[in-house]
Amino acid sequence: MLSKTMLLLAGALWMPAMLLAQEEPQVWLGELDVQVAKLRLEVRLTTDDEGATKAQLISLDQNNAEIPVDSFVLEAGSVTMKMPSVQASFKGTMNEDSTECSGTFTQLGKEYPLTFRKVDRVPDRTHVKTWAGILKAGAREFEFQLRVFEDDDGQKSAVLDSFTESIEGLSTNFQQEGNSFQFEVPLSAGKYEGTLNEDQTKVIGKWIQGGGEYDLEFDSVEVSETRKLTMKRPQTPKAPFPYEVVELAIENETADLMLSGTLTIPEGDGPFSLAVLVSGSGPQDRDETIMGHKPFAVLADHLTRAGVAVFRFDDRGVGESTGDFAAATSEDFASDVIAIVNQLRERDDIRGDRVGVIGHSEGGLIAPMVAVKDPKLHFIVLMAGPGVSGREILLKQSREISQVSGASKEALDLNEKILMMVLDKISLDTKSENVIDEAIEEFKASLSEDDRESFALPESVKSQFKQFESPWFRFFNAYDPAPTVAQVRCSVLSVIGEKDLQVDCEVNSKAIRAALEQGGNADFRIEKLPELNHLFQKCETGSPGEYSKIEETLNRAFLELVTEWVLEKSR
Repeated sequence: MLSKTMLLLAGALWMPAMLLAQEEPQVWLGELDVQVAKLRLEVRLTTDDEGATKAQLISLDQNNAEIPVDSFVLEAGSVTMKMPSVQASFKGTMNEDSTECSGTFTQLGKEYPLTFRKVDRVPDRTHVKTWAGILKAGAREFEFQLRVFEDDDGQKSAVLDSFTESIEGLSTNFQQEGNSFQFEVPLSAGKYEGTLNEDQTKVIGKWIQGGGEYDLEFDSVEVSETRKLTMKRPQTPKAPFPYEVVELAIENETADLMLSGTLTIPEGDGPFSLAVLVSGSGPQDRDETIMGHKPFAVLADHLTRAGVAVFRFDDRGVGESTGDFAAATSEDFASDVIAIVNQLRERDDIRGDRVGVIGHSEGGLIAPMVAVKDPKLHFIVLMAGPGVSGREILLKQSREISQVSGASKEALDLNEKILMMVLDKISLDTKSENVIDEAIEEFKASLSEDDRESFALPESVKSQFKQFESPWFRFFNAYDPAPTVAQVRCSVLSVIGEKDLQVDCEVNSKAIRAALEQGGNADFRIEKLPELNHLFQKCETGSPGEYSKIEETLNRAFLELVTEWVLEKSR
C-alpha cells in the first residue's frame, strides 16, 4: 500500500555576520519533508575564540543524530552550504530581518524546499498515544501502528509505522477534532477517515487509496507497549573471524579520490585468488546494506572461509570513501573498480593471475566494462546482471512489481505509457532541466478532456521522475550492455533468481547468453535459481516489499554455487 524512499539526514548553517558575534548559541529550527517522513532539524550556531562560526546540527526525529556541516558561504544574504558526509548541499536566501532562511536542499539528485526559522527554543514533543490496526486489501494484509505526539504548545502530530512493509515513521497530516479522526500519507496518496468510539478505545473507519476503500479499525495501545520495528538477520557475520581482516584505502588517481574498504584474507599460506565485490545502483556501503541485510558481508565471509580473498568497499562519496557519488555514472564506477583491481593485484598475498570481479545488479553491468578494459582479469560473476538497456529493464520491472502489488491492467497500461514518454525524453544529449515536465505535459495532452481534468500525478512520483535527469540515470537509461558483454574474454558466471522482478530472469539471461555466444566466449555459465528474488533470497512473489520481511540474506544454494564456481576458476 505504501512506497519507499530513502530517509535523509540533512544539515544547514547560515547567519549574517552581524549576528554571529555573541556568546549564547542561536537556535534555528527547520523541517525537511522527504515524503517518507518530516525531519525536524535543530541547528545551534556559536563562534570560537577566533570569531569563526561553529554549527551543531541535530536531527531530532532520527535519534538526535548529529550531522556535520563542513562549510558555508554567506554573501549578500545568499547562503550556500555543503554537507559531504550525507552527499548534500543547501542554497537559500535570508529574509530582511534575518529571522528566516528559505531555500532548496539537494541530495543525490533530489531537491526539497527547506526553511529554517530562528527560535528561542525547540518545543518539547511527547509521545501521548499509540493506535494499532490491520488493513485487509484483497489477499494482502498490512499491519499498521499510528504514533501520536503533542508539543508543549499543544500542537499534535502523528507518524505511521507499517510493520508489513518494514517502514517506520511515515509522515502524516494528522487531524483530530472531537471524535473525528483522520490523516493522510502524502508519500502513498493514502488517506484514513475514522470516528472514535465513546470510550475512545477504538477508531472505526476506512483507508482510501487508488480509488479503493478498505475497512480499517485502530485499537488503543498503551504508550509503554508501542512496538519497535525489529529485523532478524541471522546470517550477518559476527567476530571473531577465522581469517584476517584488513582495512584499506585505495586511490583512484584518475578521479582524485580514495576508496575505503575491507579486505578479508583466508587462513594459511598464500597467495590467494581475489574477488572484488561491486554493489548495485544507489549509494551503497561496503556491505551493500539494505533493510538490515548485509549481502556483501555474508558473501565475503562465505568466500573467505572457503579460501578466496575478498575486497568490498564503500562507493565513492559513501562511508569512508571520498568523491562525488551524485555526479558519477556507471563508467566512473568502473574506473574505481579498475583502480582497486590494479593495486590489489600487486600484493604479495594475492595471486595476480586469479583476480576477478563479482557485481550485483548495476555491479553486474560494471563487471563486463572492467573485464573489457583489463584483459588480465580472470573471471567475472554477474549477480542479477543486466543484459538489456536500462530503459527496457525499468519498463519491465515497473510493470511486474506493480502487477504483483495488485494494480489493475488499466493502471498498469497507464503507468507504462507515462513512463515510456518520460524515458524517451531522457538521453545523454538532452541537457534541458525541464524534460520531465515536458514529458508530463505531453502525456496529459494525449488524454481525453475528461481524463486530463482528473489527472493528477502524485508528488512522490514527480520526485522520482526528477531523479531521471541525473548523469547516472541518463547513462543507465541509454546504455545497452550487450555489445560490451560480447567483448568479454574471461570466464563468466551469470546467475539470476527466477522470481527477480527488478532484473527479469528470462529476458536478461537470454540476452547475456546471446552476447557471449556472439562474441565467441566458450567459458561461461548461465544459471537461473528457482524461488529466488533480486537479492537472492527465497521468496513468495519476488516483490521488493518482501525483502525486509525475509530473514534470509543470501540463499545457501546461491552462496554454494558462486563459491564453488570461483574456487574452480581459482585453480
